[in-house]
Amino acid sequence: MRPSRFPTILFACLLAAAVCATGCRSSTISNPPQLFELRHDADNANAPNLPAATYEAAARFTAAQTAALLGGKLIEVDFFIQFLPASAMLKVYDAGTAGAPGALLYSADVTASLTQAAWTTHMLTAPVTISGGDVWIAVEFTHAVSQRVIGCDPGPAVPDGDWLFSSADGMWMPFNLRFPVSVNWNIRGRVEL
Repeated sequence: MRPSRFPTILFACLLAAAVCATGCRSSTISNPPQLFELRHDADNANAPNLPAATYEAAARFTAAQTAALLGGKLIEVDFFIQFLPASAMLKVYDAGTAGAPGALLYSADVTASLTQAAWTTHMLTAPVTISGGDVWIAVEFTHAVSQRVIGCDPGPAVPDGDWLFSSADGMWMPFNLRFPVSVNWNIRGRVEL
């Protein structure tokens, strides 16, 4: 009498069902997020010597530059500090005018995280959504004596790469209109899309 093949067939069917239950489900393969850099600068070359005051060095990224990143999140900012200021804040502004930022979207005290003559990376605790309009990324710093604080590239300046606010006159101006020096600030944003 030949042995029954029923247990073997049953085992094969149960094994196939188990494989399908774990491996045959339809699954969506998600692509990892992509990172894009917003920047106007080249490598650090120097830092301008500025009189005692409070300043904001900013890079403005226009709607034309941010349109492709619509819906993305500004998640971190890199900036170069030459000599440590008394205090420093990282700020992100919404679109304003062609000559001044709009509403403040993000602000963080970064004084304790700075390292002299080095890049600082600040991870935003509340990422800023890219709306497709202008974005201003700024580093505010205060020093009581003339000092070199915010890093810059060797130039030449590109449009919107060298905005500077000074507490001395309360105005935003391109740095090359304040001083006869043509550079771009070492300020870079990283957007996750």
